[in-house]
Amino acid sequence: MKLKQVHQKKVKRAQISPAKIKQDDSIWKSILEEVFFSFLKFFFPKDQHFIDFESEPIFLDKEFDKLFKSVTSKKGL
Repeated sequence: MKLKQVHQKKVKRAQISPAKIKQDDSIWKSILEEVFFSFLKFFFPKDQHFIDFESEPIFLDKEFDKLFKSVTSKKGL
């Protein structure tokens, strides 16, 4: 098989709908919110004394959408 043919096969990927991407994004956000403190403890074990595990975190995912609403609406996401 020629190099060009191999490259063409790699480029052809399944098209994923914007609705599927949004659904997957929502699932990922939910998982991260559920395991947030465990995530911090695992990835930043030396910095645990800086983290206040007593207070509930505030996730700002909706604020990001407000800042870039025009960009995401044009792409259909």
